[in-house]
Amino acid sequence: MNFFWRRRDEELDEELRFHLAMAIQERIERGEDPKEAERAARREFGNLALVRETTRRMWGWGWLEDAWHDARYALRGLRRSPGFSAAAIASLALGIGANTAIFSLTYTIMLRSLPVAQPERLVELLQKYPGEPRGNGYWTRRSYEHYRERSQSFGALFGMGIDNHIKVSVEGGEPEFRVAEFVTDNYFGALGLRPVLGRGIGPGDEGLAVISWTLWNSRYNGDAGVLGKRVVVGKKSLTIIGVAPRGYRGLRVEAATDVWAPTDPDGQFVLIGRLRDGATVAQARAEMESLYPFTIAERAVKSSDPLVRQLRVELEPCGAGLSTVRDRFGRPLTMLMAVVGVLLLLACANMAGLLLARGAARGKEMAMRLALGASRWRLARQVLTESLLLSVAGTAAGGVVAYGCTQALVELLASGRPHEKLELSVELDAQLLLYAAGLAAVTGLLFGLAPA
Repeated sequence: MNFFWRRRDEELDEELRFHLAMAIQERIERGEDPKEAERAARREFGNLALVRETTRRMWGWGWLEDAWHDARYALRGLRRSPGFSAAAIASLALGIGANTAIFSLTYTIMLRSLPVAQPERLVELLQKYPGEPRGNGYWTRRSYEHYRERSQSFGALFGMGIDNHIKVSVEGGEPEFRVAEFVTDNYFGALGLRPVLGRGIGPGDEGLAVISWTLWNSRYNGDAGVLGKRVVVGKKSLTIIGVAPRGYRGLRVEAATDVWAPTDPDGQFVLIGRLRDGATVAQARAEMESLYPFTIAERAVKSSDPLVRQLRVELEPCGAGLSTVRDRFGRPLTMLMAVVGVLLLLACANMAGLLLARGAARGKEMAMRLALGASRWRLARQVLTESLLLSVAGTAAGGVVAYGCTQALVELLASGRPHEKLELSVELDAQLLLYAAGLAAVTGLLFGLAPA
């Protein structure tokens, strides 16, 4: 690109010299003194630098050349001031890195949808005492079958229990502590999940299991012959009948599930409903309130709690998955987002001050460029280019800061007890990239506009 523009400039300079020489020659032929003819021709021709700029714009690609020259000039200027550049990039890296880290955690825990069919139609069924912030989500199989047979608002109703710390051994190897979900027979169908190999757990399946794509590749090397092999989950020896889709980690946000097996007939589990097309959460809630006395009567038989009859059923959207971390740290994370937002604004204000001081020190340079024919818009654009380059460099450095902060925050959120150990998958995805790119552009404009 540099060679292309240099050649175009050489051709333009040659053409301008030719026109100037022709104007001088015409004056000489009219009898003017050669020196006077040259001065008069140059005065009539005007500012050569301005003529050159105007001609470039007429080519139609002048803006691209200007941007290229502005970027090169800005890079040279930043290299000439390493102390200023390092301070600016470090300040922005801290602000952008902290924002990206908190946003990535908030997005992972609270916003990222499950990779299933129509996650926005999933709701969790809860049982709450009056005044309780969030209820108990565990139901018996009798209640599950009662609602499954009678509910009209749900296209599907399924159950899931989870063990975050269960011994699993494959191919006769040493047992390892892994995560297992114990699911009802319509779990995979209700979520719209299609195993990459084999099939999901269905009606009448006992002693069978589905393993995760990660476990399949790490312990079975992606061997298609895994179907029919045995995996021991707890004390149960199960036959593998399928491999879950790649990227699906289970319903718990903070736990990557390794094995799915049928539920225990006498066990308790979480109930998840998929709203039927056209049904709303309010309609499903009203229907469940009319059916819920069945569960109250069931619990009253076994419970001595005098408040058991004050229990109420509640429905909460769960398209972003189930998460105890969200319940415990959702509000603090939201507040932390506001705090790091203020931190970024302070970094931008600090950067604007540094650039204003730097601009004042470059007063003679700017005056000289104005005298040579540069427009004020061109000088403002140059300052904005420097600001955007700094913001891009700060964003790149902020990525390193964000990674370190994210890992530290995950460790901080983890309780340390094995069954509550967090395994958050904070991945670089399109939303996160757009957020970081947006931060770079906004910060560049914020601290660049005042000096410009």
